[in-house]
Amino acid sequence: MGILNAKWIINAYWMKASLEASQPVDEEPFEIHIDTRGCHDGPKTARLRAATNKPKLFDGMKFYFFGDFFKGYKEDLQNLVKVAGGTILETEEELGAESSNNVGDQGSSPVVVYNIDPPPGCGLGEEVTIIWQRANEAEALSTKTGSKVVGHTWLLESIAGYKLHPMISKRRERTNKCFSFTICASLFFVYTKLL
Repeated sequence: MGILNAKWIINAYWMKASLEASQPVDEEPFEIHIDTRGCHDGPKTARLRAATNKPKLFDGMKFYFFGDFFKGYKEDLQNLVKVAGGTILETEEELGAESSNNVGDQGSSPVVVYNIDPPPGCGLGEEVTIIWQRANEAEALSTKTGSKVVGHTWLLESIAGYKLHPMISKRRERTNKCFSFTICASLFFVYTKLL
């Protein structure tokens, strides 16, 4: 929310420097420029865009959240989308109607968002199957309605860098990426459990 609200996102050294100076010091030298996922300059970009009254990150975009999400997490993601200027489509009927209104205009096609996090407690093979099924079902809905499709982490990465990340348009590339990520994450989890 801090990035979306154009707040300073600074490291802990700012507090130390402020305590030493006995007053708040300039935030700019302490601003976070890269996060743990490799996103660059999101906080600065958001602040500068807000200062010049440029549109918000998801301005004019419409999102439909599809499938299973952890309790409360879907609402948190939807709140982020709204704060970023996006609109939430509540039903598949709204998604279909919105897609019909934008035939031929790929730039304003609605976006189907699905959860790529595996459910807690499932085994390696089971979580791969679940993620694969979610991707296929979201893709089928996207094809049926003429919308775009992304995993929920696309939202988070776009917000972190305060720029829209590319959307993979080919189904095969998207599911292979999801499948590969899930396999790697699962193998890492299994490996760390063995240590």
